Amino acid sequence: MNCQKIANQHNRCQALCLQFPHCICEQHSISSYSPGIVQDEEYLIRLIFSPTHFNEQTGQLKPFAFFDCKDKGLSVNRMQYTSVEELKQTAAFISHGRKIIGVVVAKCADIRAVLDESERAFCIYDTATKNNPSHADICQAVADACISNKTGKGRKLGSKLRRKLMKLFSEHPLTLEEAFSKH
Repeated sequence: MNCQKIANQHNRCQALCLQFPHCICEQHSISSYSPGIVQDEEYLIRLIFSPTHFNEQTGQLKPFAFFDCKDKGLSVNRMQYTSVEELKQTAAFISHGRKIIGVVVAKCADIRAVLDESERAFCIYDTATKNNPSHADICQAVADACISNKTGKGRKLGSKLRRKLMKLFSEHPLTLEEAFSKH
């Protein structure tokens, strides 16, 4: 089994889902820079940028903030392996002209508990990089990420599951300092 090789592909979630179903690769460290597999008790942080992830007029997160779990992976950071300063540096590096609004936080076990009937809907992989050892990806494990469906049913189910994922994260973006003081 070569989870690490698959995890380096651009559309890693789709590749992992198709070649290693049922989150099998979660049981293995898929990055040589990783501090280890992502544990259920860990808190995961998602950086939120405007206008991509956040509507400043309504003060609401946009569903698009969670869309990447369908194919390339929803980038998050493992709270216990990062700091406020490191995340500020990461946000500045990846902002590409977008405005950092804050972060949303969810517990790994809650994400893994989301089911589509009897099957887990999301996998969480340790995808650390040399410059970001706290990096992980949330990947959708069912629906439109893993099947090609001309009826649109897979796409509708995928959208429904991503809305469930969004609800697990903090309702409103927090400052980094707030996030670290609460968890």
